[in-house]
Amino acid sequence: MALPPVQDNNGASRALTSFPARVVAAVLAALVLTLAPAIAEAAFKATTTSPVSVGTYAIPAPATATWTYSCSPNGKSYTLNLTGYGKVSKAGSYLVIIKAPDGTTSAPQIITGNTLTLTQTSATRGTYTFTIQALVGTWTGAAYTGTDTC
Repeated sequence: MALPPVQDNNGASRALTSFPARVVAAVLAALVLTLAPAIAEAAFKATTTSPVSVGTYAIPAPATATWTYSCSPNGKSYTLNLTGYGKVSKAGSYLVIIKAPDGTTSAPQIITGNTLTLTQTSATRGTYTFTIQALVGTWTGAAYTGTDTC
């Protein structure tokens, strides 16, 4: 709804604002319409740095292991007596598994101490292989592998 014209003392109609005031208002309106989206977009493009750093850790195999073993007279049963192994940085426990000559494997054993005695049987004679892997949280490291023949 438009405002009625204003009359001056001589009875002439006059607009409520002067021409220069209307020009300034138009320029300000144009600036607001032009700059507002740019300012809003700039708020979404702001960059910050994160204090979190992410790295990788390749879990190595234990460097060494010491053990003795015994075999049944027919060579179809193998007992590993693990007496020590190289510690891996950050590892909380270790996984030990024996693989028999016939391909069967022992139940995985998780250990935190230095020693373990574990027996595995096989349908055939041959080479038994055991592995020791470091566990860091839920991750499993590379395997140290030892072999013995019965």
